[in-house]
Amino acid sequence: MKVFIAETYQCNLDLMEWHLCITHDDNNYLELELMELGNEDKRWILEMILKNKIKEIVSRPEHIPGIYNYCDRWCDRCDKTHACTNFAIGVSQFPDPDSNDPHSAKFWNQLDEVFKATIEMLQEMADVQGVDLSAIDLDAAEVEDKHLIAVAEDHICSKMSQSYIKLVNCWFGKNQSLFDHKCDELERLEAMDLPNTDPAEEVERLNDDIEVIRWYQTQIFVKLMRAVEGVEMFSGEAESINDSDGSAKVALLAVERSTAAWADLRRSFPTQADEILDILIFLQRLCKKIEEFFPNARSFIRPGFDD
Repeated sequence: MKVFIAETYQCNLDLMEWHLCITHDDNNYLELELMELGNEDKRWILEMILKNKIKEIVSRPEHIPGIYNYCDRWCDRCDKTHACTNFAIGVSQFPDPDSNDPHSAKFWNQLDEVFKATIEMLQEMADVQGVDLSAIDLDAAEVEDKHLIAVAEDHICSKMSQSYIKLVNCWFGKNQSLFDHKCDELERLEAMDLPNTDPAEEVERLNDDIEVIRWYQTQIFVKLMRAVEGVEMFSGEAESINDSDGSAKVALLAVERSTAAWADLRRSFPTQADEILDILIFLQRLCKKIEEFFPNARSFIRPGFDD
């Protein structure tokens, strides 16, 4: 008896009913309600379903290998989600608001199941390749990981991107009243219905600026850490240097988009022109440092985005 995956199925350990499509060798399909199975049996079935679903998603021909390695993780604004394996897995395994909410138990339960299924898949692949995962020295690997993180955090690009995170938090923290006053001003303009004004459009633009700044605020640091760690881990290996260039390019793009958003905010809040100018200058300095340490980053071709 072989278990198959349907496009839609319910597989939550908390559900009372379990529906699976199964087939015998004669290809007669049956639907079973697995009401009496114990939790361990249910868990095994769930892991098997998840593994097969992930394998099916990974094998889809429209997906571009590695596209998710060099993106900014902003799926809501991405026009390449149709080609992304990570996005498809996310939609498949976290389809509703509850399963996407980190404060929800459902999110963590589902993530736990995905993690277990992934580990089993890795073990299967290791067995095929003849790799003994149990022979890996985990203690040594942990020491090496901590060393890489320490080296990356000490890099000038990482330090500057951490400083930028603090700059952003500081500016927004002490200027909330600016946005409150701006909202009042735009509401008055809307009520007056003056010609050649569009308060609603300005609100949308300001919200977009804030979203961009806040999204990339930490993204720059994360991508630069990955870039520096890659160089340190595989020093001298062309493939790893190329990968680091890809991460550095994403950081550069994030800096540029953040710069554009800050410049727009500066026009909207003339009283903050000097402070925002300081932030813009800092971003330019960071940009130059990234280009200094990753001179080939801009020429890196990101799969699906630049080719």
